[in-house]
Amino acid sequence: MRAVQAESQGSEHKMLGNYMQRQRLELGLTQAQVAALLFMSNSGFEKYENGQRVPTVATIRSWCNALALPRHKRRKVWSMVMGEDLAISAGSLSAVTAGELHLMNRMPGPAFLHRVPEYYVLAANARAIEMFPWLDPALGTPDRPVNVIVQMMTDPRAQQVLHNWESIVHRLVYILKENSLGLVPEDEIAAIRQACRVNPHFDRMWDTAIGHSDYDDDTVIVVEPESGERVTFQMDSLRWAHPWRDIEMFSLTERHEDGFPPLHETLPGIFAW
Repeated sequence: MRAVQAESQGSEHKMLGNYMQRQRLELGLTQAQVAALLFMSNSGFEKYENGQRVPTVATIRSWCNALALPRHKRRKVWSMVMGEDLAISAGSLSAVTAGELHLMNRMPGPAFLHRVPEYYVLAANARAIEMFPWLDPALGTPDRPVNVIVQMMTDPRAQQVLHNWESIVHRLVYILKENSLGLVPEDEIAAIRQACRVNPHFDRMWDTAIGHSDYDDDTVIVVEPESGERVTFQMDSLRWAHPWRDIEMFSLTERHEDGFPPLHETLPGIFAW
């Protein structure tokens, strides 16, 4: 798949058309090919991509099927159609609730509260700050919180501590580019990109799409600084169903699939987080 430039302006239907056009171009399909899959004329399909005609729910579903969009891309499509009723964005820079903090602080592993798709850190529990001090929300300001992607690109500790740094950060960059359409102002995206460009890997990641299996990879491998021991975690980005909380929580849960307890439980001194 080839990368296609992100768009971030235009009406609701124009944005939907822009987004679906990007997906079509990434697959190397022509308008005529997709129109045929939808059993419509070329001119009719062109009006959908140009935002000149409003597609029905059934048409949008068929359009997604024609492009074989995975679940995360369909969520983006429906968020553009439904707006706040089915938003893919979450988190307010000024409102983290006591309930959100209560759960985050009682998670057994490191946990963060994020504003997405920008990936601003709104809060972090003690274990998260101990393990990843470059993501401490105290490093930010009220109008410019710490940004996960910027910190991962610019703080050398990130690559030292995260064994699979490349796959983790590429996925974050991809999600930002994929989900920012119609949600994040262009100047804000430009500021994040400019801050990240000091890292020579950033432009390549921005310009390179990732496959479905890489997108769904939930593995984070942490290198313990003193011993060099590698510890594998399961990553989860969590949203609330009830009661509704407009934020995303990122958590890490240690894996020990061999049935043995985690090393930090058998050797308490080995992980000086």
